[in-house]
Amino acid sequence: MHGDSIKPKMLQYRSAVRDWLSQLIVADLVFWECVTRELYSQKCIGTNARACSDHLDKLFPNKPAGSAEGTIANWFLGYDKVHQSVGWLPKLKFKRNKP
Repeated sequence: MHGDSIKPKMLQYRSAVRDWLSQLIVADLVFWECVTRELYSQKCIGTNARACSDHLDKLFPNKPAGSAEGTIANWFLGYDKVHQSVGWLPKLKFKRNKP
């Protein structure tokens, strides 16, 4: 029940990557992302991400305007690193092309 006393082990977030990760830390990260996404949508942050996206739009005129903005914003704001560190994204593996 909400407010009941619980054991700290019950708050442990199961992650093969981070054994110290707790549900409280994950909740903080999710809240941080929600706040930064709202600040981004209100144009309070993200000037560099928007500028980079605008630059890519000019380099690739055949693509819809702003099509890279979401990816660029995730990169600039660090969401992918957070998602990967809590185990929500697989670690990317690069393969070399053989000559």
